[in-house]
Amino acid sequence: AMYFMREKPSGFDGMLGRGWFANKAWRFNYEHEMLEMVSPPDIHDQEAISLHFRREATGKHSTHLPRINMVVEDDTLAVLFDTGAQAHLTPEAQKMLDKKELVASSFVNASTFEYWQKQHPEWLVLKEADLSFGMKADLMVVPKVTIGTKVLRNVEFVKREDSNFQVMSAHFMDQEIVGAIGANALSQLNTFVLDYKNEIL
Repeated sequence: AMYFMREKPSGFDGMLGRGWFANKAWRFNYEHEMLEMVSPPDIHDQEAISLHFRREATGKHSTHLPRINMVVEDDTLAVLFDTGAQAHLTPEAQKMLDKKELVASSFVNASTFEYWQKQHPEWLVLKEADLSFGMKADLMVVPKVTIGTKVLRNVEFVKREDSNFQVMSAHFMDQEIVGAIGANALSQLNTFVLDYKNEIL
């Protein structure tokens, strides 16, 4: 399934969607910039992290959108595993983060964003840093995010209204999520296999 880009010109024609990845195993190699479909791997002596999907009554995946758990400050948070998440940074944010306008991103709902901000006023927050969808949204740099035993550093999360994830949770996920973890974080894993059929990372 190809989803065509409706935002301002990005240099890309579209995005490969959940139907493309469904029921297969894919190796993401960020270090060598490669994506390949692979046979489900032998996971002996390798870390395997559970993925979770919304199911039909028959047990089949109904939406092919994986949920994964991440840990921030000892809190386990359910999020969408979203390799296509992106943000459009303002010129000021580009300069502060030393990045281009269109970047991979992660997202978190407003409630969690504001909780983090209250608990950790020292964490970097860029006001109105993201211009996606014609809106201005704040961005926070979270120093440490853990997935399984892997520690990801300085992950940028863009603030999104709670309702965005409440609607998504109700219609597409197996339980409520508070955000999405994107390639700005996942690329720090360098190489991983995303196995939709066997529901493991």
